[in-house]
Amino acid sequence: MVARFVELQLAITQLGHDLLFDHEVQPLLLRRAEHERVKALEKDHIKFEGVTQALQKSSLTMPAVRLFDQVVKEYPALKSRHGATAQIGNNPHLEQGLVKLQREEALTIAERSV
Repeated sequence: MVARFVELQLAITQLGHDLLFDHEVQPLLLRRAEHERVKALEKDHIKFEGVTQALQKSSLTMPAVRLFDQVVKEYPALKSRHGATAQIGNNPHLEQGLVKLQREEALTIAERSV
């Protein structure tokens, strides 16, 4: 939907200021700064979409899962919702234990018990 908006915005602005003003479309359009922000968000969306589609493949490998961790590092605001300690995890000890096993780190008693 964001990509479609960017395409439409470009087409609409090519119609000309007078035509947009006559049909009262001009006040509905985004300002330049808002449009630039939408284009930046579109790039982020494309990145997230690619990663989430890769995570859903049946041939998923652990290095591909680590790709998602890299995206979370790029966007620190996501850490509380998608990081290793996020509340969406059903079993935090299991998830933390798996990460430690991959890193060849020692497990805690709680992590070993699951």
